[in-house]
Parts: sequence; C-alpha cells; structure tokens
Amino acid sequence: MVDSSYSTAEGKNGVEKVVYYGSSGVIEVVIHPCVKEGEAFLIPTKRCKRIGSTDVTMNVPGRGDEIFVPSTTVNGVVFATYSDYQWFTECPGKLVKINAIVNT
Repeated sequence: MVDSSYSTAEGKNGVEKVVYYGSSGVIEVVIHPCVKEGEAFLIPTKRCKRIGSTDVTMNVPGRGDEIFVPSTTVNGVVFATYSDYQWFTECPGKLVKINAIVNT
C-alpha cells in the first residue's frame, strides 16, 4: 500500500506480527528467532505461566547486591543474571507443533 510516506529512494515491506480473527478468538502469528525455519508452534498464551522460586534477576544468590562476578577463565569480570523458573501450561493437550512448512 502506498501512502504519503512513499519514497523512491527506499522501500519497506513486512510486519512484526499478523493477527487473525477466527471463530475461536484472536490468533497472533509472531516470528521468533529460536524457532527453526519450516516449523511453527501454537500456544494458548492465556493458559501459560512461569512458576518457580525466582524470576529473572541480577542478584545471584550468595553475592548480595554485587552484579559483577569475577571470571574463572579470563582476567576480568562477568555480568551475571540468575533465574529459577519453569514455563508451565494448565492444558498441555492444546500445545501444537507444526513442521514441514514449505515456502512456495
């Protein structure tokens, strides 16, 4: 679609996500760098949560408020993050993996 932002020097095309409205509700298609080409996952995000003892934090247990940790392999420090959680879904029967997607 061409509008007032049209430029002969540069053309842009594409979107970050596509939203479909279906009989079962809203379906969002989002590209993620950790999913291999030719595969897709269907996840009911309203039924998923993170459970565990701590969310992502920069305070490593036993280090107090110190966020830079001495490196054991090189002369320097490491910026460390810590987390202890698991991705959990209430209804695993609704998780779907699609493979063998071919671009035509």
